[in-house]
Amino acid sequence: GRSYLQLAFLADYLWFGNRNATSDLDLHVDESFLHWEKGPLELRLGKQIVRWGKTDQISPVDNLNHQDLRLFVIPDLEERKMPDWMLRARYFLDSLTLEGVYLPFFKADEVDYFGSDWAYFKHFKQDMLRYPLPPAIRDFVADLDVDEDTPAWTLANGQYGARLAATVGDVDLAASYFYGWNTQPYFSSFPLQGATFGGSFKAADVARAFAGRLHLGEDIEVDYHRCQALGFEFETTVNTFGVRGEVSYVDQRPFLTDRLLSTDKPVFFYVLGIDYLGMDDWYANLQFAHQVINSYDDEILYFKHHNTALNGELRKNFCRGDLEASLRYHCSLSDNGYFLKPKLVYKPVPDLELTVGCCFFGGDEDTYLGVFRDNDVMFTEMTWNF
Repeated sequence: GRSYLQLAFLADYLWFGNRNATSDLDLHVDESFLHWEKGPLELRLGKQIVRWGKTDQISPVDNLNHQDLRLFVIPDLEERKMPDWMLRARYFLDSLTLEGVYLPFFKADEVDYFGSDWAYFKHFKQDMLRYPLPPAIRDFVADLDVDEDTPAWTLANGQYGARLAATVGDVDLAASYFYGWNTQPYFSSFPLQGATFGGSFKAADVARAFAGRLHLGEDIEVDYHRCQALGFEFETTVNTFGVRGEVSYVDQRPFLTDRLLSTDKPVFFYVLGIDYLGMDDWYANLQFAHQVINSYDDEILYFKHHNTALNGELRKNFCRGDLEASLRYHCSLSDNGYFLKPKLVYKPVPDLELTVGCCFFGGDEDTYLGVFRDNDVMFTEMTWNF
């Protein structure tokens, strides 16, 4: 047996520019936990990131940790996932692994509602104030805020899950169950009545609705709802190819509607993928994703009844591994939305990485990715490992 304590802290400062909202310096406990194991039993207590599932970037089964979505999907999934307080127990039996998790506290996804290019309502308030509105309405819009009602930190609001993993021949299999909370916000009230915005919403349309005094005189209200999720995953190899997949069923997930309110719908979601590591340091990954929204309603924004996409990565090493070129991509087949992220990583000396890359968004403004089509960015990074 053995035991150890890991402590980690993370500080970040996120700044969106003078026109946008600015986030203050944030210092918090990162992955920090007490680890204990003896024989086939392993226990971990503390802030942890636990990964369920086998696929990359889009993972229907990986639903334990909340995410930092203040920059939408520009950071990779591994960077977006944030640690949560939990107790994790695993019991190893030959080709079987039993796993249980308990999360006593709920943590929602980190998002901005106003004031950035990636916020839910982007620059909605600034855009609205450009229109000729009555003084009372202008004051109301300027003070508009979001009231969040998050689950209280009580034992009754805890979350738990279980996972059974097995190896059968050359195939790794796992089945899981999770009872918790949706980490995405549910918009239960918006200060407009009698107004709808088909497909997407524009500040001009909302301004006309406000000017017509179709407002309730209250802030936007957000809460969070319970959910249950069943998952199955597999992974194997066929010759030089890796084959893997995931499938999940969630009994309710929030979707924004054209009334700027949310609705809960059951969702069936699967991803099938194949990857290849070839000669000359070539790597290719291709995944097919299919999300089905049951009891679909035409008022849902950005998503169709069936949502299909291709997702993956191409990567090649040069100069004996000192230079790496890669392309991460997501292309919707059910609409014309897409996301492309090419980048170069250079390692001039050991432990130092210099990165330059771009992110491109495209599609119609009523699609999940097309709504950010004016948000193309270029980025640089420096990473020093010591």
